[in-house]
Amino acid sequence: MEKLTKSLEKYLSVIYFLSKENKKLSPKNLGEITGHNAASVLEFVKGLQKKGYIEYKPYKGITITDLGKKYAKEIELKKETVSKFFNKFLLLDGEELKNQTEKLEYYIDANLIGRFNHFLDFISFCPAEVPSWFDGIKSYMENGEMSEKCANCIEGCLSNNLKPKCKG
Repeated sequence: MEKLTKSLEKYLSVIYFLSKENKKLSPKNLGEITGHNAASVLEFVKGLQKKGYIEYKPYKGITITDLGKKYAKEIELKKETVSKFFNKFLLLDGEELKNQTEKLEYYIDANLIGRFNHFLDFISFCPAEVPSWFDGIKSYMENGEMSEKCANCIEGCLSNNLKPKCKG
């Protein structure tokens, strides 16, 4: 699959989302949804059609191809992964989570998404339900201060020239 520009990916995502709702798509209503004028929308539509991600027939509308669905599902999965990682480990939520995810989802490559997924998978099946360091980082992010447990652990490690053995 040919990599799309950020703008084309956004259009493909919108088309995919609307196609799941069985809404009839035309450049006009796509323009209303995206806030772009008809000429710009038509340019994006033609670009996606040329690459084989959608079919467009004037007066009949826009349909997404199997290739387009596959690419759009990858975009969706990337967005879910970034969102899950940001929420679980950086403690973002609400509008901040949505905004940060949208800013990055089109720029993160498959390798980094794979690493995020491996990290999330590992944490989910690790027998230590929540890694012991997680409470420490959560406290630090929320309060801007290191917990007493973490401070004592770090101090002990530094004074004994040891690596931390976070035991919670």
